[in-house]
Amino acid sequence: MSDIHTIEPQPIPKHKMAFLMDWLITLKCNYDCGYCGPGVNGFQPGHDNSIPHPDADVCEKMLSQGFEYVDAYMEKKRPNMRALNLNIYGGEALYRGDIEYLMDRSSELYAKYKDRWSLQRILTTNASSDLEKWKNVTDHVEYVQFSFHTDGPPKLQDNFFRTIEYHHSTKK
Repeated sequence: MSDIHTIEPQPIPKHKMAFLMDWLITLKCNYDCGYCGPGVNGFQPGHDNSIPHPDADVCEKMLSQGFEYVDAYMEKKRPNMRALNLNIYGGEALYRGDIEYLMDRSSELYAKYKDRWSLQRILTTNASSDLEKWKNVTDHVEYVQFSFHTDGPPKLQDNFFRTIEYHHSTKK
């Protein structure tokens, strides 16, 4: 018989074990990739262009409540382990017309917690938005995860490469 009662991850001292929070801000997407399923309404990963984006105030409230929960959770963590990774995604997060506003609000909502725990925002995107939107959004994210779609139309692939070049040239 084993004497093991609890198994917990052992953090490597130089690395934080962050809390992960997903912020699904839309199911809409500007692509219709063959590998992407019918979305959460079909109980599969993917997108659903038949329903509107959630209202911005609903997204803000969800994030605000999430930050409150994370703050309560972080009180129980050792100070060097107080970190949140916020995964921002959708269908395609940048497809929202008000994404710049929501990203700005994420910075404003986090401001009251910044002395208690760290925040790393990770935007998952197909990088097909215009550069002006990209420039505004990157002021509010620490990391970006790009997905490249070989079955997308040439215009969207061109937008992807233009965004990558901008990202590389600015180090944002």
